[in-house]
Amino acid sequence: MSTLKDYLEKKQKLKEESERYIDYSIDDGLLKVKKLDFWGKYFQSPSGIYILGINSGYLYNKKFEKGNFILIKNNQLLLNETMFNPCNAVISDNGNFVIDDNIYEMHSKFNSILHFFSEKGKLSSKNFYANFESIELSLDGRYCIAKTLNCTYEPQNRKIITYDLENNRIHSKHNLF
Repeated sequence: MSTLKDYLEKKQKLKEESERYIDYSIDDGLLKVKKLDFWGKYFQSPSGIYILGINSGYLYNKKFEKGNFILIKNNQLLLNETMFNPCNAVISDNGNFVIDDNIYEMHSKFNSILHFFSEKGKLSSKNFYANFESIELSLDGRYCIAKTLNCTYEPQNRKIITYDLENNRIHSKHNLF
C-alpha cells in the first residue's frame, strides 16, 4: 500500500526528471538546445549514449565572454558548466570525457588546460604550455591520448602524452619523429 509520503516523493522525482529533460537538435554539425540558449560543436560517444556540446568563448565589447559545455545522456541534462574557451573534446561510452580549454589570457604562462570529467563531474585538470593537435580516449575511458604541437617548452614540444584519468597522472610521454 502506497503512503502519502511515497506519493509525494515519486511526484518530486518525476518533477526533477522533467526539469532535466532536454529537447535538442543537431543541424549543420551544431548541437542546439533552445531551453538553454545553447549552440555549439558536439561530440558523441561511440555508442551514441552521450552527447557533449561545447561553446567556445568569444570577445564582445572588448570583454571576453567565457564559453560553456553541456553533457546529455538519453535526453537528460547531466552537466551544464562554464569554461574559459573549450575548443575540442572527446567522450567515451562510460561517460568519461576530456575538454581542451585554450587559454588566451595574456597573464597566463600556459596555452591549454586539459579538463578530465566523468558523467558526475570534474575529475581533474592539467595545465600545458603546448596547444593540442588532437585528443582521444581509450575505449574504456581510462586513458587520454593527446598530441601536442610545437611549443618553446621542450618537455611538451611535439609529444604524444598519455594521461591516466583513474590515477590522475601523466602515464607516458613520447617524442614525435
